Amino acid sequence: MHGISITPEDKKIIEHRFEIYGYHTEAIVGDAEKMPYKNSQFDFVYSFGVIHHCPNFEKVLDEVYRVMKPGAQAYLAIYNKNSMFFWWTVFLWDYLRHFKFLKMKLKERLSLIEYPNNDKTLVVKLLTKKEFVRKLKQSGFVIKRIHIAHLNRASITHDEWFSDGFIKKYEEKLGWYLVAEVEKH
Repeated sequence: MHGISITPEDKKIIEHRFEIYGYHTEAIVGDAEKMPYKNSQFDFVYSFGVIHHCPNFEKVLDEVYRVMKPGAQAYLAIYNKNSMFFWWTVFLWDYLRHFKFLKMKLKERLSLIEYPNNDKTLVVKLLTKKEFVRKLKQSGFVIKRIHIAHLNRASITHDEWFSDGFIKKYEEKLGWYLVAEVEKH
């Protein structure tokens, strides 16, 4: 198994996480937009909640495709623009209701959803399902499945206003992640 992260701290976390579960990984510090791997090297690529922080999202998708063997699969999860967390908690409740739009741009407010973090320049991209599908296809992927996941009380301001039934019913429509299962042909 291989791991890549742009920061030395994340490299240590990757190695430690694998060690906990009894696996060995060759983690490196590197840029996902210019991966130091050979063409068609990997059978499987996993990225959960990472590539939406890359300045050149499309380049990362192209790189993932490049390093995959023909027939290989990838599991890629990014932030969903049409999520309850974004529209209700971040945009309506925090950004508008608390008048943060007077102090900062929405892009800056989005950067602050990553915690602990006070860096208003951190890249945080949100895509709709339609946009994600288009970008995956442009990179050459064959889409096996895309689903929406992760709607929970912890990500909803004033969660007491929403029943467990509502949360369960709308997770597949309003969850925070777009999860794509794709393949390289």
